[in-house]
Amino acid sequence: MKRNWLNALAVSLLALAGSAAATAQPSPEKADAGEKTVTGDPVNAETKRVYVVNFRGEFGRDVSATPMKRVIADIKKMQPDYVIFRLDFEFTHQGDTKEGYMPDPMAYWQLETARQITTLYTEEIANDQTWAKKPHVVMWVRRALGAPAFLPFAAQDIYYTSDGLHGGIGAIEMVHGSPSKRVREKMIGIVMARAEGLAQMGGHDSRILKAMAQSRYKLSVSYAGGKPVLHEDYTGDELLKEDATEDESLRDTLEDRIRFKGNDWLTLNAERALKLGFSRGTADSVDEIAFDLGINRNYMLVKGRADRILAQWSEDVTKAEEQFQNLWRDYGEIQVNGETANERNQQRGRQMGVLRRIQNLLKDYKEAINPRAIRGAPDNWETEIEIMMEQIKQQIRVDR
Repeated sequence: MKRNWLNALAVSLLALAGSAAATAQPSPEKADAGEKTVTGDPVNAETKRVYVVNFRGEFGRDVSATPMKRVIADIKKMQPDYVIFRLDFEFTHQGDTKEGYMPDPMAYWQLETARQITTLYTEEIANDQTWAKKPHVVMWVRRALGAPAFLPFAAQDIYYTSDGLHGGIGAIEMVHGSPSKRVREKMIGIVMARAEGLAQMGGHDSRILKAMAQSRYKLSVSYAGGKPVLHEDYTGDELLKEDATEDESLRDTLEDRIRFKGNDWLTLNAERALKLGFSRGTADSVDEIAFDLGINRNYMLVKGRADRILAQWSEDVTKAEEQFQNLWRDYGEIQVNGETANERNQQRGRQMGVLRRIQNLLKDYKEAINPRAIRGAPDNWETEIEIMMEQIKQQIRVDR
């Protein structure tokens, strides 16, 4: 009888184990039933998994460090072989849209955001030993004007769409407004060193970045055996960047700028990036990138959550700005009055509650909030609210 009971228990355990195995989620390394490659063939062990992340909207708002961390976590979960970051940003800063042919020195105030994002898709992946598979990162540029222009430099493999544009970070000399020439030059040197670090990270010639950024810089190129040779003067066969500060007659005309034919600052398009060896090629579809990578006959697109993560972040930031305005209005409507200290301090307690909620909004979203939407920079508001809360606490202590 005892042996029959043990046999029955063993059979039940085996059945449970079989049921669990049947319902377990397959590893990303294994093909799910019914998965197909882009050519319609069944997925096999050699199939390369490609995860595409679409960067759209305003840099620093719609794409910033916090949602990027969530995107990286999803990439890690899906375990792709390749991650393609498609850059198609609006040339906008804090809601102000800029003309694509104009430089934006304000981009350098967002350099740290760019550095945080690039660190996530380069160094953290490389140094994190918990990744089961470390993906190959590819940059795909359509519009990277202004602060987003820093992002491609950190990746080794870069493609451009046929209408791609990359630049808009000229006139770095306007970043620091100190009247001291020595201080300005020192600050510009620090900023440029940090920017050039991104180029070094991706293995790119930092002279290309300098030509994009600096007014007082010269760059030309010659071709030896079809390979580009850069010169920090005008001795090359093709002029890339003139120093118009030496001769005002060299300034680009408005027509040249509008047509992206000027050379006050370097702007890369698909043709020029390829000739300079900065890009691997020109591609208007993922399939064209896959062809160049040699995986076009056996790859599949991974259905990740990146687009949803970034869209939700944008929506949450907008809501946070609206909530800030509503909460600040609520705070202003609270009247501290009453016949007793208890009644007055109850109103002060309400004020503290509203300020704490504002404080939490700033903590969670200050990296992306538009200062115009909350009538002041989030950092300034954080300091101001701390002072206001301390004053209220003091009033509560005194009014007893």
